[in-house]
Amino acid sequence: MPKNVDHEKRRAQLAETGSTLVAEEGLEAATMRRLAAAAGCTTGLVTHYFSNREQMLLAMLRSVHDAAAARMLAIISSTSSPRAQLEAVLRESLPLKTASFREWRVWLAFWGAVPSSAALAAEHKLRYAEWRQLLLVLVKNACGAEEQTVVTRLMALVDGFGLQIAMCTSPRTAEARVLHEECLLALGEVLDAAGIAD
Repeated sequence: MPKNVDHEKRRAQLAETGSTLVAEEGLEAATMRRLAAAAGCTTGLVTHYFSNREQMLLAMLRSVHDAAAARMLAIISSTSSPRAQLEAVLRESLPLKTASFREWRVWLAFWGAVPSSAALAAEHKLRYAEWRQLLLVLVKNACGAEEQTVVTRLMALVDGFGLQIAMCTSPRTAEARVLHEECLLALGEVLDAAGIAD
C-alpha cells in the first residue's frame, strides 16, 4: 500500500531545513544537493518539490516571512491595548530570540541576492509592503491617524538595530543585549513623540 504523504507539509519542512542551512552557512550553501543532505533525503525528492534553485530559495524566504508574520498576528490577538500591540510587534520584528535571529540571518543572506534575481526582489518588496501595512494599521489603532512618517521611522529603527544585532554571534551576547535596549528606547521615543499613549 502506498504511503499517504502530506505534500504541503513536506515542502514546508524542506523550506524550513533550507532556511536553517542559509542562516548557518549563507546563501551559497543553499543548493539542492546540500538541502537533500540536510533533510536526509534524495536530490530527486527535492527536485520533486522545487523544479529549480530559484523556486527553492523563494520557498525558503517565504518560510521565514510566514513564521514571523504568524507570531506577530498571534501577539496582536493576545495583547489588549493598541500601544502594547504595536510595541509587541516591534519587539517580535527584532532578532532577539533564536527563531527571529535565524530569520534575520536568512534575510541578510537573501538581501545580497536581490539585485541578481527579479523574483527575490519582488518577494522582498511584497513582504516589506505587508509589514508596513500591518504597522500602519497598528499605529492608526493607537493614535487614530494613519502616520506614514511614524511607520517609516519605526521600520528604519528596526532595520538598523536588527541588522546590527543579527551581525552578532548570538542574540544573547552582551553587545546584542545593549543594542536591544537602545532600540527599545529609540522605538519608545518615536511612539511618545507621535502621542501614542499606553
